[in-house]
Amino acid sequence: MKAFCYFFILIFFNCSSSSSIIKNKLDLSNQQFRQIKSIDSVLFLVSKSLNNNVKPARIRRRLDSFYLNSYTKGELKALLLGEYIFRNDKNLNFELDRTIKPGEGFNMDGVDDGKKFLDSVIAKNFNVKTIVQDSLK
Repeated sequence: MKAFCYFFILIFFNCSSSSSIIKNKLDLSNQQFRQIKSIDSVLFLVSKSLNNNVKPARIRRRLDSFYLNSYTKGELKALLLGEYIFRNDKNLNFELDRTIKPGEGFNMDGVDDGKKFLDSVIAKNFNVKTIVQDSLK
């Protein structure tokens, strides 16, 4: 029973310290923090981003848009993940494009579609030539 109490106290203090770090680094009000604290995946992404050198201003920008109802929870998660993935790009600026109608944008239904997309991006940006070998030679 004693071990359980120590474990509970350790978890409690770890969670509360993580919450206070998020609130302080991003300068969130109590109301703003309450809006995101029930979304575990957002808290995880924010914490991971702050611990891996994503600029707080980039995270704060995404949260501010969420607070203004410009993003849904899913969009917020996707954009926070994008900020994390591209954290080392100095002048990166990306935003949702709501002008694209459903069905007109790129749709990835599986790994093959993702591979085709990545191959096209690499071919366009890196001038890579593909060599096709004939298996009959």
